[in-house]
Amino acid sequence: MSKGQIVDTVHHLTATEVAYADLLLTGISQHDAYIQVKPISQRWKPATVDTAASLLASKVRQRNEAISKARSERTAMDIVAELETNVYLARKDKQHGAANGALQLLAKLKGLLDERAQVNLQVNTVQVGVTWDDRGVPVQADDGDEQA
Repeated sequence: MSKGQIVDTVHHLTATEVAYADLLLTGISQHDAYIQVKPISQRWKPATVDTAASLLASKVRQRNEAISKARSERTAMDIVAELETNVYLARKDKQHGAANGALQLLAKLKGLLDERAQVNLQVNTVQVGVTWDDRGVPVQADDGDEQA
């Protein structure tokens, strides 16, 4: 690969710029990240490094925002999946209190509960794997078990 060759074709970034962007995602300061990817800048005045680091941060911002958003969405999906598993296991073990607690948290995360913690009956109940009666009470489990 030649110096300055574009490696991120979506955001038009070079390998050095991608390395800088990745360092910023770890939480390191712009100044320190810039010095790591461009060691010659250690000889520069701190204000000069800060200016160059800020300009490069602007260039990689869109890429890093997209990565951060994808990470947070993946994390939210992981939490929902784990809660769905916990609801299933608790119901299977007849741990209705635990199942109800996990189901309530899952419903809050999915935006199914209003301020008064009542189920919005107009949601698609398939999302949480429960059949609801007209009062918003779960009446049947996925696996055929009856609710207590």
